[in-house]
Amino acid sequence: MTNLSQEPWPLKMARNYPALYHYTHTESLKELLKSKSLLARPIGDFSDTDEYIHGLKLIQGELTKTWKNENNRTRVEHLLRSLYGTIQPDVQQVLGQVLENITYEINNIKSPKVKIFVSCLTVDPESEKMRKEYGDCVISFNFMLPILAYYPPPPITSSMLSRVSYDDQEFVAGVLDQGFYYEHSENVRRQLSILSPLSSNARSEAIANWVTERLCLFAPNIKKPKFKKEKEWRLKSAISLYSSNRDLARSPHCPSFFDLPETARFDENGRYLQRLTFCEDKFISRGISCAARNTGDLAAWVQQWQSQESLPRVDINAISSRIAMSL
Repeated sequence: MTNLSQEPWPLKMARNYPALYHYTHTESLKELLKSKSLLARPIGDFSDTDEYIHGLKLIQGELTKTWKNENNRTRVEHLLRSLYGTIQPDVQQVLGQVLENITYEINNIKSPKVKIFVSCLTVDPESEKMRKEYGDCVISFNFMLPILAYYPPPPITSSMLSRVSYDDQEFVAGVLDQGFYYEHSENVRRQLSILSPLSSNARSEAIANWVTERLCLFAPNIKKPKFKKEKEWRLKSAISLYSSNRDLARSPHCPSFFDLPETARFDENGRYLQRLTFCEDKFISRGISCAARNTGDLAAWVQQWQSQESLPRVDINAISSRIAMSL
């Protein structure tokens, strides 16, 4: 039995996530399996960027309110103190810089300084409506998906796997925590090593850049209420042009056991190929289902492919010790 108190951070984190699924069209499934990657599109290439802009504007509004309200600023100060201890930035300066950065992103959706790539997932594998709209095939991922999501290769600087909200108030309630709090202690240690030699102004600017990146990753988490039945989660990856962020690429220590790529791959259309394999190049799927209609011999092909290429059906406890040894 695994001792959860001594469990490696990646597995502790993975336990917080539900089983996730991805719908895809039959004509796209073979390409996905051959590349062993999930396509993530840049936000700027979406046919409708209004929701992302809406998310950024909600963030902008909450930050403006925080900047003007002393009680709200005290909360941000508390969050930053819990992270950085004695290295305390000027909260007013940090908030002002983040607001300036977010305003830039709103006004420059086609040429952002923080480029966001998005893959869409769900917790519902049995939706006929989504099969019709998004594809007849449903890929079921195992617990390794959130783990791999948080070890992005450069030039990806950070990532976030989180549940979509269909309510503005719920989304706004998460803004400060998402922007000013980090769960991974190793991230904080790396940041402290960068911040220590800097001047007070440079520290505030660096922290503002990190906060901006996290909030841009959070912005795609809002959708219109009419999509609520999709029960969507989104895997978002960022490339930041802020120089202070480049030093934090792949900041959590990546266990050698995962055998991850040294650099990120992109297709000819500039879409990020989120790798879906680890441990001897095995696919991190619990299974793939294909609808009976319009699949031809695809179902049989998938069955044969899975027997040769997919990860054995191990649970999260079965590999805990192997991961711990590789950390």
